[in-house]
Amino acid sequence: MHKHPSDLRYRRKKQPIVGHQSVRIVVAYRPTDLLVPNPKNARQHSVRQIRQIAKSITTFGFISPIVIDAGQNVIIGHGRLQAAKQIGLTEVPTIQVEHLSRAQLVALTIADNRLTETSSWDERLLAEQLKELSELD
Repeated sequence: MHKHPSDLRYRRKKQPIVGHQSVRIVVAYRPTDLLVPNPKNARQHSVRQIRQIAKSITTFGFISPIVIDAGQNVIIGHGRLQAAKQIGLTEVPTIQVEHLSRAQLVALTIADNRLTETSSWDERLLAEQLKELSELD
């Protein structure tokens, strides 16, 4: 019998890219003055952007935790940390990542900043949501 690749019985199981499915994240509040920003963080935040992040935190709450390594070094969330300090928060939600290598942490930092830049908007849906928002406000 010929095995055709589209026949599900003969497809290879896809292997996970990272074998950390059993790793569970825990959100913990930590003092802002203990978190260490990465001096090599390539992502730059303007004063205006930090103000916008601060306004978002004030309006919606601190919804997206800062990601740190075991040494409390910031991996993801430098702008959120700056904004939190600007509005006087003394503690912020964090997720401590301990299962990744140093190389993976660097790659995660770059990917987190870069991946959103490569997406695009559905202009029609965005316009509909903005219209709905203006009607609700």
